[in-house]
Amino acid sequence: MRYLVTFFVDVLGLDLIAEELTLDELADRIKTTVAAAKEMLPLLKFAKFGSKRSPPSANGGGNSLRWNQNVVETSAVEGDHDKGGMPVAEAVRRLDAAGIAYIVYTTP
Repeated sequence: MRYLVTFFVDVLGLDLIAEELTLDELADRIKTTVAAAKEMLPLLKFAKFGSKRSPPSANGGGNSLRWNQNVVETSAVEGDHDKGGMPVAEAVRRLDAAGIAYIVYTTP
């Protein structure tokens, strides 16, 4: 099965690249994408985005394609767990027990 995955170069979300990938293809992409710090890695979203940019914000942000009101459709769900007490092995055990297809990985 192929999933629509949108990649953003950074958190600003000014540009995007959308591709249809299998979970194995996406896992290979994740394995081969490296950076010195997490902040330098691209972001991914299982969603199709339109061309509606976010309005300017008080802190000087805005003009982003990466915001909820620009999501046209989703192809899967993703989540992240930046801080907390659940080890990766426990997350994998729970996903397996629930019969959910997944990719689990850690970042620098």
